[in-house]
Amino acid sequence: MKVKLKYISKYSKIIDSNKTQCLLCSHYCVISNNGYGKCKVRKNIDNQLIAQNYGAITGVAIDPIEKKPLYHYMPGAKVLSFGCFGCNFKCINCQNYSISDSDIFDIEKIIADNNNYSTPDILLDLAIQNKCEGIAYTYSEPTVFWDFCEDIIKLAKINAPELKHIVVTNGFFSNELIKSIIENNFIDAMNIDLKFINNKYHAICDAQLKPILKNIENIYKKSNIQIEITNLLIPTLNDSDDDIKKLCDFIANLSTDIPIHFSKFFPIYKSKYLLPTFESTLLRAREIAEEVGLKYVYIGNTELANVSDTHCPECHELMIKRNGYSTNILGVKESNFIKCNKCNFKLKIK
Repeated sequence: MKVKLKYISKYSKIIDSNKTQCLLCSHYCVISNNGYGKCKVRKNIDNQLIAQNYGAITGVAIDPIEKKPLYHYMPGAKVLSFGCFGCNFKCINCQNYSISDSDIFDIEKIIADNNNYSTPDILLDLAIQNKCEGIAYTYSEPTVFWDFCEDIIKLAKINAPELKHIVVTNGFFSNELIKSIIENNFIDAMNIDLKFINNKYHAICDAQLKPILKNIENIYKKSNIQIEITNLLIPTLNDSDDDIKKLCDFIANLSTDIPIHFSKFFPIYKSKYLLPTFESTLLRAREIAEEVGLKYVYIGNTELANVSDTHCPECHELMIKRNGYSTNILGVKESNFIKCNKCNFKLKIK
């Protein structure tokens, strides 16, 4: 189904007669008439910020929520996952570069062809028909197609209020967007990819670290959003003991209950000159995280055994067993908790 292409983003403000500023992410692009933001999918047309990727779907799938990854939110749930073209980062190791890097796809051609567009009601109906428990906004960066996400969420709150809304994100939200997300309770759970704990964000992703740390802190302290962190360990870039400890210290200073997922890197796109992550590095990262006090540390993207299981932080009893994306709760499920069979510790699981 075709959609109205000239979708005017409300997350913008007019600077002068020729310039409009985008207020969706922390780049805060000021865009001249007929120009684009860094994401190349938001364009100033006649001093209106147009979300050119509105409804431009790159793919849809029914996934287990564990694939996001989210381990402490609705274990075993089925979610409708989808994404749209575009990203506000330029990561050299992007695994979805064909849909995220605007130097590769031609958004103007996509608009002209208009073959892959959807509408909020179509996606909501898909989630309901497939008996999904939530919708995951993922694949590329949801921030740059947020107008579309927000319209789906608002429609769902009226027609399917039981559905949960999940974002897999780089966390580079603007102050205006994160304020809106929190105040309107738009999102129920997030996995934030905290890529580095230093200024390599600029060289590797063309972004900055500070807004991401601020957003993580605000989400944890000011919202009821379930937050989990993923850190892709890239050899020579962020896999030193010092890098890992600084990142874990930041999380632990917020809360030792925040789950962290260390993920194995595989060379791809512009990072093919690097080696894959050594499994010994991933195991060392888990050790460091546990040493600083993080209670729930997971390893992903590997064949390592038992690295996705959840153990009781008090007595180390196995509480949740995971094989791939299959989840088996061994403790006693009670409302928003799972109770340890051995010591009765209550693990908060939303």
